[in-house]
Amino acid sequence: AGTPEAEVYLARQRKGAVAPSQEIKAGWVIPGVMISGINSDLPGQIIGQVREAVYDSATSTQCLIPPGSRLVGTYDSGVTLGQQRALAVWRRIIYPDGSSISIDNMPGADVGGYAGFNDKVNNHYLRIFGSGLLLSVFSAGIQLSQPQASNGENYSSSQIIAGSLGQQMGQIGMQMAQRNMNIQPTLEIRPGYEFNIMVTKDIILPTWEGHPMAGSTGKGCN
Repeated sequence: AGTPEAEVYLARQRKGAVAPSQEIKAGWVIPGVMISGINSDLPGQIIGQVREAVYDSATSTQCLIPPGSRLVGTYDSGVTLGQQRALAVWRRIIYPDGSSISIDNMPGADVGGYAGFNDKVNNHYLRIFGSGLLLSVFSAGIQLSQPQASNGENYSSSQIIAGSLGQQMGQIGMQMAQRNMNIQPTLEIRPGYEFNIMVTKDIILPTWEGHPMAGSTGKGCN
């Protein structure tokens, strides 16, 4: 028996471009530069701008996104121990004339194509090791605060109160120190950081060349 066609041939066939000279295909990049910064302690919105003109993928002759177009996105503040890269996605491109297009959370990457942005990392080692030292001090303090009876003598009321107070304060201090040891790294991306938006879906755009603003200083493709 012959091999079934479904095991030999792909189910999908090659599709032609809808508008070859007006498409940026998946697998291309949109080069950008950060205007705002990122600090991973809190989530937030980020702003960048296109740093180079972006041309159509088929012919590379039609300018579809002029440099200086504004980029709007968000970043993820969830960081785990040892993580050094901030994850960002981009939502909109705003043209110099105020028109815009949604790009559905396309991911950001560094200029080498690696996912996420990598600039400055603060692992808070001083704070973590300082908290570890405090934890040891509080643990020793709890032990030393307990009254020591000898020769069968009973504890006095003042010894009992002092021991109880020392134990409670020591436990509170240990809890606070333990919380400070569970701090996540802080990732910082400074303004001016260069990156790429990884195009994950084909984008159809009208050419910018010939637009009334294309001849204005700083708003053209050259």
